[in-house]
Amino acid sequence: MIIYETKNLDLLPEVSENKKMVVTIGGNGYRCFVIHKQTDEFDFMNKNENLLDDVLKPIYKDNDFVVRQSKDFAVPGFYTIQPMAKKNSPAELSDGELAVLSYLQQNVRVELKNNLGIELFGLYTEEKANQRFISYLIPYHVDKLREKGFSEIVYQPHIADYLQSYNFPLVRSKMKIFNNKMRFHLNSPQTLADIRQIKNTFGLRTRSNTGQQNNRGGAHGPEI
Repeated sequence: MIIYETKNLDLLPEVSENKKMVVTIGGNGYRCFVIHKQTDEFDFMNKNENLLDDVLKPIYKDNDFVVRQSKDFAVPGFYTIQPMAKKNSPAELSDGELAVLSYLQQNVRVELKNNLGIELFGLYTEEKANQRFISYLIPYHVDKLREKGFSEIVYQPHIADYLQSYNFPLVRSKMKIFNNKMRFHLNSPQTLADIRQIKNTFGLRTRSNTGQQNNRGGAHGPEI
């Protein structure tokens, strides 16, 4: 495996036909990994968390879902949720898994609004053939919308420009603040008890902590 760090993605080299580039935010801008073309990107990130920038370590993780900062865009508070099992669509989730996903989405939104000052928010689910679906939870920072001259009422046409307007090194410290607060909330005793109750209600399998430290000292909380 080859790792590149760059401020400009245009400077990345071409890769051979049997390889692909996994691009993530990190370092001085982007941290990129050249891996085998057939390697699943989710599995790669999950198994190589030590190679990722700290801001991409899971915020919450259990045997059903993982929540982490978006690997693609350096927007503080932009979180993604993906299933641990390779499911292409939320339509493939059981009722219990869907209930857990909805609970996580709602709790991310509530924390962003109540404790991180995010008044505008977008929820988007992307499905791709033969890949895990991704639930994108996008915060719209009003100060950035105003800075870019985007309307706070009709900002949807400018989403791509908005997402690309952040410079990772400049917002890394803010991103860590968001991550620490979100991690603390999603791994709080009350949140974990709620998720456990949902799983018990629907008969979902649970498992104990597999060695990760809790929200006060490590990357993510106990697995349930």
